[in-house]
Amino acid sequence: MEIKKRFVLAFLVLTFALPFAFSQKSSSGESAADSFVQGLICYKDKAWTDASVFLRQAADSEEYSTDSTWFMVIMSLVYSEDFSSAVNACDYFISVFSESSLLPAVEYQRGRALHSTGQNDSAVMALGSFCNEYPESKMYSSALYWIAECFYEDYDYETARSLYERIIYEYPDSAKCSDAEFKLYSSTVRHTESTSRSAQIQATAVTVTSGTSATKALNLKKLQTSLTTSTCSKIQLFRKRQATANTLQSNGKKEFL
Repeated sequence: MEIKKRFVLAFLVLTFALPFAFSQKSSSGESAADSFVQGLICYKDKAWTDASVFLRQAADSEEYSTDSTWFMVIMSLVYSEDFSSAVNACDYFISVFSESSLLPAVEYQRGRALHSTGQNDSAVMALGSFCNEYPESKMYSSALYWIAECFYEDYDYETARSLYERIIYEYPDSAKCSDAEFKLYSSTVRHTESTSRSAQIQATAVTVTSGTSATKALNLKKLQTSLTTSTCSKIQLFRKRQATANTLQSNGKKEFL
């Protein structure tokens, strides 16, 4: 009797449970396929945020977890300016698809995304490694540009300026050449102002710190006024040029270089 019950139970499992399991698997596969197709449509339409969501959902399935899918996830995140998530996606790609032909582009985008999240030290390391590893890459000059931007943001205008100059003279056809020319000007202005400010402060240090408290305060105020007046026109010119550059950059993005 006991054996008969077991056969009945086994029959019920084969009859109802297994078809349900296959149905669930099929449903999951269809869901991944739907997400992938929808992600491709959004990617084509440059709906970057939606593309990143759908493609990421598709990549959760084994069938669609490929280097090309993950690369589209990364680019969607970059274009939607979700740089923190882009860094994480790049880290995953590098660990899983280390032999992919897309690896150089991912390493470049990782360095770019690190810079955009304010992690300039890590960005310089990542982009410097990219330059050493792929000296013939078409993105080499762009990597140099973003390294220069890291130094520029950290107020190391002299180092930034040397990199901008290298891009201009060694890579005149680079997509970043015009940007480098503009930033070379602005970094030169800021470097000159910084040097001039330091020289003026040192030259007037004795005067400012001598005499009564009232004299010290008056001398310091005169120094601050002098520095402000000498840089005002240059700063205004820089801001106008920066606004122009931002307008040009916002007109459209064909490539994220």
